[in-house]
Amino acid sequence: MSAGSIEDVDVIALAFEFVLAFAIWTSYFEDIPQAGLRRRMLPAWLGLHLLLQVSIAGTAIGVARLVAATPLEHLPASEILEITATLAGVYLALGLLGPCSRRIPVTPLLVLRLSTCVAAIVVGIAAWLVPWIDLVEGVAALTVVAVAHATLGIFLEADTRVMDTV
Repeated sequence: MSAGSIEDVDVIALAFEFVLAFAIWTSYFEDIPQAGLRRRMLPAWLGLHLLLQVSIAGTAIGVARLVAATPLEHLPASEILEITATLAGVYLALGLLGPCSRRIPVTPLLVLRLSTCVAAIVVGIAAWLVPWIDLVEGVAALTVVAVAHATLGIFLEADTRVMDTV
């Protein structure tokens, strides 16, 4: 938006970008900071946070392309593959951060996050392969995946607890 005027912004695309960012934010901040860290897992935790940050930035950059598009502009679905890969990286990193934390049991959230990673890949590839789906519809579908993940994650976290520091 900083490169153009507000009149050039696709408000619907901006809304999808906001909802997607909020779903990712919720998935992280509703769990990871409260779950603590197993000290012996610090190196893995640091590497996974790097993957998470790079993936979030990549997703934001990919989705930002939508905001600058004109309302009737057809954006190529091939761009969805970049967003898909980075969004899958977000959920892969979140999934693998779980075992680095003190939250138990680990399995429910791990399964949810790895399943969301796979779902994002399936949805992204489907959006790429279906000729009448463009980038806007693909990102909308990926946003639905992210919102479903955030919602399910909140319910699953309620059935876990954080171990005391050892």
